[in-house]
Parts: sequence; structure tokens; C-alpha cells
Amino acid sequence: MTWRVCACDIKFPNKSYNKIGGGMNRRGSQVTLYSEDGVSLFEGNRQVFVPTALYKGAKVAVKAIADKVELNRTLLLELKRLKDIHHDHLARFYGACLDPPMPCVLIEYCPKGSLQDILENDQFKLDAMFRYSLMHDIIKGMSYLHASEVRSHGDLKSSNCVVDSRFVLKITDFGIHRLREVVREEEDSHAYWRRKLWTAPELLRMGPDAPLDGTQKGDVYSFAIIVHEIVTREGPWAGTPDPDMSPYGECVVHVHVQLPCSAPSLPRAARCRGVATVRRR
Repeated sequence: MTWRVCACDIKFPNKSYNKIGGGMNRRGSQVTLYSEDGVSLFEGNRQVFVPTALYKGAKVAVKAIADKVELNRTLLLELKRLKDIHHDHLARFYGACLDPPMPCVLIEYCPKGSLQDILENDQFKLDAMFRYSLMHDIIKGMSYLHASEVRSHGDLKSSNCVVDSRFVLKITDFGIHRLREVVREEEDSHAYWRRKLWTAPELLRMGPDAPLDGTQKGDVYSFAIIVHEIVTREGPWAGTPDPDMSPYGECVVHVHVQLPCSAPSLPRAARCRGVATVRRR
């Protein structure tokens, strides 16, 4: 099983990280690391730092999975598929460690953090060409993913798009939904509904019966929301009549479910040449 990782091969930069609680804070199912060396991602409305480690000389992002994983045939096939996927715009899956004390998956480390980080950082100047490049990288990665045996992402959003040292965007967190533990926020919480803002309305209507891996059409919808984020730099659904609506659940129900044909508005000044090119393609 080429995807299987031995815990002894994972070397954390600080030896204390090899112990439960050493530099890591496990809250329910979410493992976070408060360190400048972590990969910055967003979960809900809070910033999360994913721990990094060295694996056979390569720096990797370490993401926690369920403590007990049942290795059935479906999961074994999924892990093999992930291990076999190699593409310039998909974060490499190094493998999974199922050994205590910290079951985890190892994914390619991208030092610039997530696309959401970049969009919310005013120090990054995004001209039309750079915006187009970000969108085109997502298109190329998703096109490959949709043509592969993985078929769909199911949780595509700006925080699941990471950027490497060369400012190449790569898609991450695909195909491991059955391994990753999900933070189950209360349905009336801000974080719970914010996570739904990239979800296609037909999947929202299905509720808990929605496929775990999503659908290709649902991924296209999520991509459209990301394009809007790149153009406006104001977050998902910016420009709606009441973008600060609280809780987000009201926005999701109103925009996604009751009015499925609606879409975020796009300021005229934000309609850059890159977006027009992507639409034509």
C-alpha cells in the first residue's frame, strides 16, 4: 500500500509536536497549530493554522483524520486513486498515517497559504493578469480532477485553494472526505452557514442526503463563487442586498434555496479583462 505512511517517518520541526498536545490543540475534530510555520487556512469564520512536518525530506501539511478508520474496499480504492494523482494544479497527496498518537494525512505544503488569505491581504496587489492566472489555475486543476477517477471535489472554496512559492494555485482537500473528521457546528451558528456559501442550491436542498463527494455541476457553481471573490476581494456573496446578514443561514436560505436563479452582483468596475476571457472559454 504505497499510500500508507509510518508515523516514525513524520518529523515535526519541534520535537514536542510528536506528543499529543505538544504544540497542537485538538478541539473536537479540528487540529490546529498556532505557529508562524503553519499553513494558514480558514474554517468557518476563524483562521486555522495547519501544522507542517518533514516527510522523507519533503515539507508537508499535516491534517488530522478520524481516530478510528475502517479500511473497507471503497476507502482503499480511494486512497490508491489519490496517491496516483499528479497534476501541477492539484496539491499532491503523500499518504495517510493511521498509527497513534496522531492519525493524519500528508498533503503538499504551499507556503503562501490559501487563496482566501491572499484575497483578504491588502499587501497583495492583484492586477487583471494575476486574477486571470488564479482563475485559470483552478480551471486546469478541476478539469483534470473531473476527468480522473475522483470525479468531483465536493468542497471547493477559496480556503481549499492554496498557493505555492511560485504563486501557482493548487486545489487541495479533494477525495478525502471519508477520512477527515468534520467539525459539526450547531445549525444556528455563523460558522456552519458560512461553510454553505459555496454550495450549489440543489445540494443544499438535499440536506444530509447530499453526496459526500458532491457533483461536478456543484463544483462549477462553487468555482463561480470563487471567481466572484477574486474579482471583488470582498468574500463570497459580497454585493448582495444585505451581505452582512446574520446569521448567514438567512442568506443561504434566501439566496440559494428560495431564489436559486439569483447570483452575486458584480460591480461594473470589477469586470476585468481576465474574467471576460474566462467566461468566453
